[in-house]
Amino acid sequence: MHAQETKEDIEKKAESHFEEEAFLKATPLFLRLLSLEPRNPNYNYKYGTCLLYNSSEKKKAFKYLNFAVSKSDEVENEAYYYLGKAYHLTYQFNKAIENYQRYKSKAGSRIQNDLQVDRQIQMCKNGKALMANISETVVLNKQEISIESFFRIYDLNNIGGELIVTEEFQTRQDKKNNHTPLIHFPANSDRIYYSSYANSSDDKDIVMRTRLPDGSWSLEQPVFGDVNTKFDEDYPYMHPTSKYLYFCSKGHNSMGGYDVFRSPYNKENNTFGKPENLDIAISSPDNDFLYIVDSLDKYAYFASQRESEMDKVNVYHVRVERFPIQIVILKGQFSSTLNPSTTDLSIVVNDASGKEMGRFMTDEKGGYIINLPKGGKYEFVLNVGGKEATFKQMIELPFLKEFRPLKQKIVETEKEGSEIVLIQNLFDEEFDDPIAVMAEILEEKSKMEVNKDNFDLDSLDQVREQRKLLAKVGLENFSNNEIKDLVNSKYEDLKTRLDTSKDKIAKAKQTIQNSSDIIENSLKKSDSLMDLANNTTNDEDKERFIRLANQELQRVKFKEEEVKNAVVLLEFLENDLAKTEDLFNQSKRLKEDLNKVDTDDDQAILGVLNKHKSFVENELKERTTLDAQFEFLTQIEEQLKALEEQEIRKKQLEQQKIQAEKDIERLKGEFANAKRRDKEALEMQLNSKENQLSDINNEIEYTDQLIEKGEELKAQKDIVEEVNNTKLDENQNFESTSDIKNYLADQSDRIKTQTQENQTAIADNNIDISDNTPDTNNVSEATESERKEILEEVDNNYSEDIVQIEEDYNNGEASVDEVIDRKSEHRDALENALEKVQEDIAENGTTPENSKR
Repeated sequence: MHAQETKEDIEKKAESHFEEEAFLKATPLFLRLLSLEPRNPNYNYKYGTCLLYNSSEKKKAFKYLNFAVSKSDEVENEAYYYLGKAYHLTYQFNKAIENYQRYKSKAGSRIQNDLQVDRQIQMCKNGKALMANISETVVLNKQEISIESFFRIYDLNNIGGELIVTEEFQTRQDKKNNHTPLIHFPANSDRIYYSSYANSSDDKDIVMRTRLPDGSWSLEQPVFGDVNTKFDEDYPYMHPTSKYLYFCSKGHNSMGGYDVFRSPYNKENNTFGKPENLDIAISSPDNDFLYIVDSLDKYAYFASQRESEMDKVNVYHVRVERFPIQIVILKGQFSSTLNPSTTDLSIVVNDASGKEMGRFMTDEKGGYIINLPKGGKYEFVLNVGGKEATFKQMIELPFLKEFRPLKQKIVETEKEGSEIVLIQNLFDEEFDDPIAVMAEILEEKSKMEVNKDNFDLDSLDQVREQRKLLAKVGLENFSNNEIKDLVNSKYEDLKTRLDTSKDKIAKAKQTIQNSSDIIENSLKKSDSLMDLANNTTNDEDKERFIRLANQELQRVKFKEEEVKNAVVLLEFLENDLAKTEDLFNQSKRLKEDLNKVDTDDDQAILGVLNKHKSFVENELKERTTLDAQFEFLTQIEEQLKALEEQEIRKKQLEQQKIQAEKDIERLKGEFANAKRRDKEALEMQLNSKENQLSDINNEIEYTDQLIEKGEELKAQKDIVEEVNNTKLDENQNFESTSDIKNYLADQSDRIKTQTQENQTAIADNNIDISDNTPDTNNVSEATESERKEILEEVDNNYSEDIVQIEEDYNNGEASVDEVIDRKSEHRDALENALEKVQEDIAENGTTPENSKR
């Protein structure tokens, strides 16, 4: 049986993972701690930090980090650093700098040097400067894949050579730092470039080797020029024309993590010039690396961790040429002179031809952001608060030479007795913090979704005939190697999810079995104690037996709730397992069929894809979450979030109730003192208010029912951790969920019967059990010892005997009659013991035990 962890145990484990930067392992533990203490600032800080490093949606971290720093006197100083990091990763550079500087101020001499705060601040400043040169990149394809093999999907057909991870050139320092370089070996070159710690460096540099006449390689040496810095450089690639060396660096003017750079090569003196950052969106505040360009400078591949999950990266296939960004951002504020509290405005934008470009809504304060593809004439269709009237106005947006947000106002007012809505363009006014305005759009643009259809480029129309055929199954921009790697990656992800689910299902069943065993044990104890109570004439002993039986039944109730929650999780996992097994089998068949055909045989590959068309179209490119429990928890979190809104609504209703009750009392007083002619009107008002109060009470009751469900959801969330920590027993009793449900139904009937018997005895004997609640986590040793002493004194072999007989019965080695006989023998022993107790009381006035006290 798995011993239930205490809060201290969970906290110790979570802190250990956090210190080791094992954020993925720490995440569920801090989530569990937050469920126990949701307002603990350090739990919020560390859970928010974990989300930054293991979630593809970094914005979720803000809720927890902002709450943490709001408790500045209680939270660790590093919370400010990681809040700064959250802003940093989402392009909000000014706010990032502000929080990094707060961390420096608060930490003082205790600042953690490995966080490199000053470097982070400089990176934010770099990012602000780079925002002046935002360009548009044509994205042909985007694919998520394991970081260990991401480079294998780079199509080198028009580049030549090979990408190889090799230990051949590792130095002692490389081995010490567990660094194995990824090297591009060109097809027709005697020179290679790669990264190394050399023999004593604390940071990686770009080095080179030259092939000697005997075929061996020269000693490595750092590249000459301006490439290397005191920070890490990695993933070098020399263009086939030798015009540029592409590499990534955490130095130079990186805006965060590794940015992508290129440095011009001077053949005459073998040096590299000043590196150039490839700008947003090739570079981002996260890690971007291994930028490889074909020989014609038309296409490139690169990888990024800007929105990847766990140990994966996204690999982008892009056009090399970039274009001035065409997007126009409008940030405005809506207000109403007719009703200042109104902030609800809907905006529909159509282009000059009448095509709808988007629908936008104001936020709760009346603010709005509109993004449009370019300048030009647009029709704005406005509607305030769902009113019948709509207002239309043509707006001409300027074509900007620089990327900046435009300011606007929309006002609802009255003109000549009619309501109107007017747009005021303030395009020449500047925002105090334009970077903050652009951050949300930049973050969205940095995801670099496939956008080739937005560009009228001849090169994009000249797709090979094979790619046109593959368009039928959504893979027009994938090479044959990419297709096979995509299928293999999907197969492996589904296999991982399948294996993980099977393990979690086994643990869920084990958890149910463990809790059910505890319930059975407590039911047996309760039954025996009630037998003792029913057969004794000593009132003091009777009450003691009934109380002890009641404590056992309360433990049963606690464990029964655990079982119910585990069954909910089990059913979710088993339903998901059936779907995952089906998808896994489809991916397996597709993988096997693809492996039978030559990679260069376009028609054969197309035939295989058409054979598995449904899976390829609907599932192949969908992201596979590796653990179904994550989706289970996500569903619960979404429901809990919805219930938070109900709690807010309940507070509003309670205020309305108080006001309604006051109004009713006032109206009753007025009615009592009113003249006869006024009473009818007051009576109507009073009836209306009473009806209103009844409606409010009904809604409060309904809201309470919804909020009460929140406790069930939290318990279901807690059971996930319980299941994950359960150790499997080889001798599981349950084969299927139906077996579990049948067993639990029978057990539930016995629980109800014994509970009713106990409650009847409590009522008949006027026993107050208000202080009889047992500690379900830490059973009192004295109380447990007392129960065992009573039962073992009567029949000291019963516990061992009944366990063995029931085990033999389950294994088909004993009959049900043997089980019944042994229980009957135990009951006879209890009755004989009670008769002896009664004889002692009749003869001596007390029991032998009491006479010794």
